[in-house]
Amino acid sequence: MESQIPAELLKTHIMQLHASISKIDSLRPSKQVNSLFTQLVKLCTLPSSVDVHDLSEDVQIMRESLINL
Repeated sequence: MESQIPAELLKTHIMQLHASISKIDSLRPSKQVNSLFTQLVKLCTLPSSVDVHDLSEDVQIMRESLINL
């Protein structure tokens, strides 16, 4: 069984990636954009017990903005 990433650590890393992605002028493929999205996908595919319905409103908004990218 794979160990789960702690919820707070997952949230912190995703918030950092969101901040970095939000600062980019263009999401056209580049080393920086590809790297950030690769990190995001890897984080989001790790086992976690996070229930998205229990996230705070600001994190829900951030989650929605990432989904809409």
